[in-house]
Amino acid sequence: MLKRVNVVVFDFDGVMTDDCVIVDQNGIESVRKNAQVAGIEDQTVEGFEKVKHPKFEVYADKKGEFRFRLKATNGEIIATSEGYKSKPSCLNGIESVKKNVVDAPVTEA
Repeated sequence: MLKRVNVVVFDFDGVMTDDCVIVDQNGIESVRKNAQVAGIEDQTVEGFEKVKHPKFEVYADKKGEFRFRLKATNGEIIATSEGYKSKPSCLNGIESVKKNVVDAPVTEA
């Protein structure tokens, strides 16, 4: 039984590959609450505009792939993505989270 979840990892290319994420009840509620109202801070753009929390941060990793992380109102990272080959795919991933998190089923393990 999970006691505490620090990070939720989404492994998908625009949609979840297995439609399953393991979190505790507080974790999924935090993602649901924050993802729906989060702005997008594109850190791949020089001189990017800072966005208040909650927010999705889009960034390029060391391999040059695009990733995002969702930060809650308190600044804690509550979701991270896999690497995407293009920024549009990464942005589609964010939109998928925003759209699907509302009705995402919670399955007890």
